[in-house]
Amino acid sequence: MLSFLLSSDASSDGSFLSFFLENPAHLVIEVILGFAVFYLLFLRKPRSREPRLSEKEVEALIKEWKPQPLPQELSELQKLNSRVPVVSSTPAAYITVNGKQALNLATGNYLGLVENPKVEQAAQAALQKYGCGSCGPRGFYGTIDVHLHLEARIAKFLRTEEAIIYSSGFACISSAIPAFSKRGDLLIVDAGVNYAIKTGLNLSRSTVKFFEHNNVASLEKILEEIRKEDIRTRRKLNRRFVVIEGVYQYTGDVSPLKKIMELKDKYCFRVILDDSNAIGVLGKNGRGTCEHWGVNPTDVDLILASMGNSLSSAGGFCAGSKVVVAHQRLNSSGYVFSASLPPYLAVAATTAIDLIDENPKLVEKLQDNATAFRNALGEIPPLVIEGNPICPIIHLRLPLKPSVSTGDAEVDREIQERDRIKYELVLQQIVDTALEEEGIAITRSKYVPAEKNIPDPSIAIFISASHSPSDLKKAATTINAIATAALKDFS
Repeated sequence: MLSFLLSSDASSDGSFLSFFLENPAHLVIEVILGFAVFYLLFLRKPRSREPRLSEKEVEALIKEWKPQPLPQELSELQKLNSRVPVVSSTPAAYITVNGKQALNLATGNYLGLVENPKVEQAAQAALQKYGCGSCGPRGFYGTIDVHLHLEARIAKFLRTEEAIIYSSGFACISSAIPAFSKRGDLLIVDAGVNYAIKTGLNLSRSTVKFFEHNNVASLEKILEEIRKEDIRTRRKLNRRFVVIEGVYQYTGDVSPLKKIMELKDKYCFRVILDDSNAIGVLGKNGRGTCEHWGVNPTDVDLILASMGNSLSSAGGFCAGSKVVVAHQRLNSSGYVFSASLPPYLAVAATTAIDLIDENPKLVEKLQDNATAFRNALGEIPPLVIEGNPICPIIHLRLPLKPSVSTGDAEVDREIQERDRIKYELVLQQIVDTALEEEGIAITRSKYVPAEKNIPDPSIAIFISASHSPSDLKKAATTINAIATAALKDFS
C-alpha cells in the first residue's frame, strides 16, 4: 500500500483496482508483505524456554561451584618481596633489625633528625598536650593550631605564598595531581618518576606522555610535536603540566629543573615538582631543587614533598600560591577525606625545619658524606652505580640483559620474569650477607608488579648526615667486597 500511495500513477488515477491491474507485480509484493506482518504478529511462537531447575538441582550446582581466587597466586618475585625486616629501635645511624644491631644505610633519615633530642622533646610535649591523633579530617574539627603553624613554616622556608599539609606523603602526591589535571588535560612526565606520581597520573584520567628520563631534548621534542598537533587539529585549549622529581627516588639523579623552566613560557605548560628527596638535601640551605638551580619557587606551580625523609616526621605537603592551596582544601581527596596529621608529628616537622634553618651545615655534611661514600665504594662490575655524587640515594643497578623474542608474548613475559628473579636473588644474597655477616643494613629496591617503566633490579643505599666518615668508608669497602664475591660467576 505504501508503494501505491507514493506512486505518481496511483495519485493521478485515483483507483486502487486499476493501479494493481496495471501493476501486478506490486500486488504480489504487497500480499507477501501482508502475510509476513501477520505471521510475525500472530502466528510466530516464542522460543521454548529451558525447563526450570528444581530446588535440589540448584542446591547441587551451588555446592559444586568453586569461585575463582580473589587475588592470583603470588609469583616467585612477589614471594621474595614479601620478606620484611623487622626494626625494633629508632631508625638512627645504627639500627636494631631482626634482633641484630647494624649500620643503617636503608632508611631516608637524611639529616639525622629522627634521633635529634630537640625533635624528640618537642614531639613528646605535643603528645602530652594534644594526645595521639586528631580523629577527624581538616574540614571537620581536625584542624589544630599546630597544623597551621607548620603550613606557615613550610611556606616561609620554601619562599612560597602558602602551603598545605597532608597526613600521608603518598596521598599528598597522588591526590594533588588529579586535583588539578582532569580528563582531557595533558601530563608530560619523566619516565623515571616514582609510584606515587604514577598513581596520581592514573587517577587524573588525563592524557599522559612520557619523555626519556632526565632528557630535556626528549621533552622538547614531545612539546614540539604537541604544538604541531594543536595547530593541525585546532585542539581545544586544555591544561598542561610537566611532572618531574627534584631528586629521583628510583635513580638518585637530580632533575635539570632550570633547563625545563626555560621551556615553560615557550610551550605554555605548568610544572609539578615532587621534591621529597631534595628538601634538606639540595641547596645551600636545604630548600631543595629550586634553591639548587637558582629557580624562583613561585615559578613552579606545585612543589610536593613527603615529610618522612629530611623532616623526621610523616605526611606530606604542597607549597605554592594561595589559589593552588585553597583549591586543594576543597578538591583534593587525600586532604578532604583523611584524618589530619597527628599533632605531635606536625610539631616534629616544624622543629626539624627550624633546625635546618639554624644549622645549614647539616646539609653540607650530608652532601660530603654522600660524596665520600661514593668515592670509597669504587667500581663493582657488572653493577652500575647510579645517583648524583652529592645526593644521599645511591643505586647499585644490575642491568637486565635483553631477551630474544620468541614471537609468543606470554612466553616472552615468563622468560623476562624468570630472568628478573635470577637477578633479584643475587642482589638479595648481597643484602642478606651484608646484614647477617657484617652488620650493615641495606635494601633491595622493590616495585609494584603493575607499575609502568619499572627500572632494572638494584640495591638502594641511603646516606645520612649522622653517619661518621669512618663508618661510611668501612661500609663502602665491605659492600664492594661482598658484591664482588657474589657476582664473580654471575652471568
